[in-house]
Amino acid sequence: WYDASQGWVLAPEGTCSTVSEAIAYGMLITVYMDEEDVFKKLYNTWKTNGGNGAGMNWRIGCEGGTGSATDADEDAALALVMASKQWNNTSYLSDAKTLIGWIAQNDIDGNNSLKPGNQWSAALNPSYVMLGHYYLFEKVTGDSKWSTIRQKAAKDLLACQDATTGLVGDWCDWSSHKPVLTNAAVSNDIGYYDDASRTPWRTAWAYYWYGDADSKKFNETIANILKLSGEALAGEDGTGFGPDRIRAVAGQVK
Repeated sequence: WYDASQGWVLAPEGTCSTVSEAIAYGMLITVYMDEEDVFKKLYNTWKTNGGNGAGMNWRIGCEGGTGSATDADEDAALALVMASKQWNNTSYLSDAKTLIGWIAQNDIDGNNSLKPGNQWSAALNPSYVMLGHYYLFEKVTGDSKWSTIRQKAAKDLLACQDATTGLVGDWCDWSSHKPVLTNAAVSNDIGYYDDASRTPWRTAWAYYWYGDADSKKFNETIANILKLSGEALAGEDGTGFGPDRIRAVAGQVK
């Protein structure tokens, strides 16, 4: 929920901290809902916690952390572009260009691979791949590097798909392109959980906006397994499912 006194979007598990991901989601929602006053408060939280022209610290409050989270950086940059159009404010566009440039220099490595944050690169998080954003970032900045970044990210994303099911893990090893655990994993398993569940939405977004062929390919592969009932796939805790469970029911795919 939203804490107006602090300009924070809070997670269900506590009220003493927030994360950049939540702030960026809030910025996206409020720009589309035409709530500029709330947007300004959220953006102020971003700017005053490491994000003045850069990525915000990934967590602030009682459990603070340093360094950015790439998914939040990308969504915040997109929100600023949209804010410039929604409220006819060129300062938002200027800030967006600055942040997009910062992302290109800090959240992307020397091989044009998408790091999970500016301070680490343990593995690829498939749900951080936002191909639609990259088309827009290139258009807004005129920087053709975003085409290269998009192509590399799409290649890595498709390589991370399970050959049987089309699903991806929350985290994907750079070398083997197999699911892997990292110290940032929300789940203690390597399956399709909270992070990975965002990936079809991200790719659908890119296909809807730009007709991106790689996004279409990804979602065509994954669509059949997602047609299975939640009861058939869900783990005991109902939050996701591991690769063994997925393959056990893969024969039901029609």
